[in-house]
Amino acid sequence: MKGRLALGAYLAAVILATTIHRLDVLGGLLLAALLLAGRDAPRLARRALLAVLVFTGLVSLSWLAVCLWQGTSPWRTLALLNLRVFVLAFLAFLVIARVNWQRALGFSPGLTHLLVLATGQALAFRRLFEEFRQALRSRSAGRPGARALLRHGAAASAFFLQRALERSEEITQAMRSRGLFDA
Repeated sequence: MKGRLALGAYLAAVILATTIHRLDVLGGLLLAALLLAGRDAPRLARRALLAVLVFTGLVSLSWLAVCLWQGTSPWRTLALLNLRVFVLAFLAFLVIARVNWQRALGFSPGLTHLLVLATGQALAFRRLFEEFRQALRSRSAGRPGARALLRHGAAASAFFLQRALERSEEITQAMRSRGLFDA
């Protein structure tokens, strides 16, 4: 029951964070989440920041360039966007760390089954990512340069995308053969 309440609170917080356009409310939501995280707050904040850094950096730079070109002030929109994305990422990491997903989704066998499939896929991808990382390290005489890292990242991304598409097709066919998609 506690897990379901946490999921409900998380969904309410996500809806609040995506519909409210006031910096003070988003700041209050972040403060509440930080207090709820307790001692884990710095670790979760770091993980959230690293997770959103590239996205928010690229979007912020693009928005800044457009606003400078148009002669408008970008600061409120940038603050709102970056705070919202950080709050959402922090909430996601918080709920991942605190909720027992199997118990929370125990009311629905279909969602529990989906959770098992997603977890299995994530673990397989984590193992493959580690193997890619070790392959790059073993095939490089020294520390790989930026170009080698970009090429490696692109190749790994293409592999993961192709693998995800293939596996989702296989899983869908397996679920269809077991009657999960019958009307």
